[in-house]
Amino acid sequence: MNREELKTLLDALRIKPTDYSLDNTLDPDRMILYSFYGEWIVFYLNSHGKRTNERKFTSESDACKYLYDQFLGYVEHHKKYAKK
Repeated sequence: MNREELKTLLDALRIKPTDYSLDNTLDPDRMILYSFYGEWIVFYLNSHGKRTNERKFTSESDACKYLYDQFLGYVEHHKKYAKK
């Protein structure tokens, strides 16, 4: 999976584009997929510029799969516990 494919999957999950960044943009309050010297890093960047839940990968595919799984888990959790 690459970033373009990931974007398509996130759109299908109805994840707002303001909830993530796939192009190395470091905007706060979102999940970031960042490429740095051949390493792929996924993390949440809070409003104070602090990275949390940081994970590093050696391939774009693994990083994209991880980020997708994070959002998929969020969507499934929200569906399970949403008010009916």
